[in-house]
Amino acid sequence: MRLCDSTLLLRSFVVAELFKLRRLRVAKAMIGAMVVTSPLITGITWLLLGDERTSTFPHVLELIYLPLWLLCGMVGLLLAVETMGSEFEQDTVRTLVGRGTPRWLFVWGKALALFVAVAVNAVVGTLSGGVFAIVSHLIQVGTGGLAEGLYQFVLSWLPAVGIATLSGLSYVGVLSLLVVLIRSSALAMLGGLLLFGGDFLISAMGVEGLETGAYSIYGSTSALFSRVTKGIETLGMAVKGFDDPGQAFLTLALYAIAGLALAHYIFEQQDLAGKK
Repeated sequence: MRLCDSTLLLRSFVVAELFKLRRLRVAKAMIGAMVVTSPLITGITWLLLGDERTSTFPHVLELIYLPLWLLCGMVGLLLAVETMGSEFEQDTVRTLVGRGTPRWLFVWGKALALFVAVAVNAVVGTLSGGVFAIVSHLIQVGTGGLAEGLYQFVLSWLPAVGIATLSGLSYVGVLSLLVVLIRSSALAMLGGLLLFGGDFLISAMGVEGLETGAYSIYGSTSALFSRVTKGIETLGMAVKGFDDPGQAFLTLALYAIAGLALAHYIFEQQDLAGKK
C-alpha cells in the first residue's frame, strides 16, 4: 500500500513539475535551439567545407548527433538550476516540506521531470536534424544512397536519443548536488559552466598514458556516439584513446545516480528552518 501511495504521489508531483517546465521561457528557448542547431551546423559545414561527403548520408549522422552532448547538457544544467535553485532562493522549498512533501520527492521527483524534459529535447533535436539531413542529401547528390542513409538513421536514432538523454541526466545529477549544497542559482550556474569547460578540457587535452576521457561526461558521451555512428569521424566526434562503451555508460550513469543520491542525502540533513 505504501509503494502504491508513493507511486501516485511521485506521479502527481512529476506532472505538476512538467506543467511548470512548459511555462518556463528557458525551456521554450531550449526546444527552439534543438530545432535549429543541427540543421544550422549541417548547413554551415556544407557551405564552409564545400565537400558533399560531410553533409550527406551516412556522414551527416555525426552532424545530427554532435550538438546533442552540448544541448542536452545545457537543458539539464539550465532547468536543474531554474527548477531547484529557485525553490531555495524564493524559500518555497521550506513551504513544500512544511506542507508534508517528502524530501526524497523534492529531489527525485524534479529529477524525473527533468529526465522527461531532456528526452523530449533529444527527440526534437534528432528529428529536426534528420529532416534537414534528407534535404541536404537530396540537394547535393539526389536520391542515390538516400535509402541506405535513412536506414542507418532509423537504426541509430533511438540509441542516440538514449545517449543524449543519459548525458543530460548526468549534468542534472551534478547540478542538483550543487544546488542543494550552494542554495544559489547564480553560483550553481557558474559551477555548471565551469563543469562544462573543465569536462571538455579533460576530454580534449588528455594525459599521456591516462584515458582522461573515461572520466568526463563529454568523453563518455562521444565514446557511445562514435559506436552509434559506426566510427564515422567527419568532425572528430570520438575522444582519442577512449572508446569503451561499457565503461562510458557506467560513467554517465554514475554521474547521474551518485549526484542525485548525494543531493538527496544532503537535503535530508539540512536544516531548512535556519535558511535565510
